[in-house]
Amino acid sequence: MLPRISLITTTFNSAATIASTLDSALAQTYTDFEHIIIDNQSSDSTLSIIESYRVRYESKGVSLQVFSQRDLGIYDGMNKGLEKARGEIVGFLNADDFFASNLVLEFISWGFDKPDSIDIVYADIIYISRTLKPLRVLNGKVLKRHDFALGFHPPHPSFYARKALYTRYGGFNLSYTIAADYEIMLRFLQKHQAKSLYINECFVKMRVGGTSNVSLANIMRANFECARAWQDNGLSTFPIFIVLKPLRKMFHRLVMLIGGGQH
Repeated sequence: MLPRISLITTTFNSAATIASTLDSALAQTYTDFEHIIIDNQSSDSTLSIIESYRVRYESKGVSLQVFSQRDLGIYDGMNKGLEKARGEIVGFLNADDFFASNLVLEFISWGFDKPDSIDIVYADIIYISRTLKPLRVLNGKVLKRHDFALGFHPPHPSFYARKALYTRYGGFNLSYTIAADYEIMLRFLQKHQAKSLYINECFVKMRVGGTSNVSLANIMRANFECARAWQDNGLSTFPIFIVLKPLRKMFHRLVMLIGGGQH
């Protein structure tokens, strides 16, 4: 039996981009999913734009649930979405992002329907400029034992996990202001050895300008939080991880600035 997917989107004054997010969700050929939107009391037209899509969701037989209340930021919003999720599989589609094709949820359902008891599915993403110009592909790969220690991890916008993992091991740790997504992937994949499947497809187009890579200071802060995640989870790491990750991020940030101009 194919799994039901809970798709969670957190929003805050996202009027400029939320339509492309919703359009890409509605374009999915796989329809056994619910779309949960956690809004941080937007003061622009975000909520009215979302409500204008309700009839289209209903006509497709997809549940659209919208909750607007003050939260403590994106990770708190994600946790609130997890509390509402009723699907077997959970993933996050940010309000600045959209699916790269109409087959993404088909790929995800196929991955979890394999007879190998897969716990996590992930893939590639592509960074785009505000004018939708492709800047760089962030490739995933089949995880090997030391990949996290060497600075590689799955792209979180492509990361789908069984709801049971969140129930068993917990949600996003709010003591992390930038790298809670990294910490939860480390916790599931490295500490608890959840079984994962890499799919060689692009799942998400992601607009540049995320919190963790918007400046050199934030890159270093994110790296510090990533290093702390190893300690908090009782794991050891190689010193090279501390060096490679920020250097890689700074290089990629430079490439995107050159390729996409100011953002």
